[in-house]
Amino acid sequence: MSKSLLSTWEGLTVPLEGKYSTKDIHGTNAWIFKDHEKSMGLLLSGIRYPPKPPRFENITIKEVREKLLVIGRVTTKLRKCLEVHLDPSCDPELLLRILDGMQKAAPDGHYSAELLLDVIQQVIELVRKPPKLPTKEDVIGAWGEMELLKQLVSRASTPVARKRIIAGWEANGSGRDILDLRFPYASGGTAIEVKTSTVSRTHHINGMGQVTVPEGYAGGFLASMAIREGDLSMGQTTAYLLKQLEELATGSEREIKEYLEKLAERIELRGKECKDDRFHFFSGEGSLRIFDMALVPKPTLEGGVLEVEWIADLSSIDYLNQQETDSLFASISGSSEKV
Repeated sequence: MSKSLLSTWEGLTVPLEGKYSTKDIHGTNAWIFKDHEKSMGLLLSGIRYPPKPPRFENITIKEVREKLLVIGRVTTKLRKCLEVHLDPSCDPELLLRILDGMQKAAPDGHYSAELLLDVIQQVIELVRKPPKLPTKEDVIGAWGEMELLKQLVSRASTPVARKRIIAGWEANGSGRDILDLRFPYASGGTAIEVKTSTVSRTHHINGMGQVTVPEGYAGGFLASMAIREGDLSMGQTTAYLLKQLEELATGSEREIKEYLEKLAERIELRGKECKDDRFHFFSGEGSLRIFDMALVPKPTLEGGVLEVEWIADLSSIDYLNQQETDSLFASISGSSEKV
């Protein structure tokens, strides 16, 4: 489809409101048109209506049972028509792409509604902006959570316990939880918020809920993960941590399937930063410290202030020793009750 078609459309007069300026595309069952807002459109005649046309953001599709086209002194009656209206914000080149696609797929010039919709979808995929990649900060947060999960799952001796740990991640189920990990079965209920940093033991706290023991839980902890950025020769991506978590599936075929399904569900909920392969990080001895939520520095809420965000410095705060950490992890990883 040559640029002359675009020139033809540009040469159409701007009609009065409710009217269209129209030109047929020779040898086809298609017409191009312009409305009073100078938006571009395409009309197909003699088609079979699709059962349920999809909805597009900047393209409107209308079924018209009968259409009268008046070009000069000639009136043409068209039946079983489909109108495609492009929003004025759309680049006119979009219509050329659509028509080019239809011409290649149906060189005989008879364009069906199914073909039109399929080509529109293909064109949209071609011009769609690539998805926004997660920030390094987003990836760092996911990396710490996944590393801690890997440590917990590795300690669990039964398939049920391993699945149960994964189920405790973003445990709200219908959306992101304010706390990263909830294990209601462990020591009367244990909640953990994971904070990860490549700088120091200072962490951004998004609200009081992140450092408050949930109702009905016996204990709450903040897991501070101090990591360092590496490269291909040293360090792991979240995509690699995900692979390691997948490889920790054990048990029967059914148990492995259930574990992987639960993990995939949580990854989907947590976000695409869990599959990132751009940033490499590594942790070392002493990277992980577990703090009782009660000891995390908090601002005082006064004068009607209901919620705040703040930076907490944990560098001089007491944390669980290795024996206490092992005991906490054993309570989370050692249960074999079913989810």
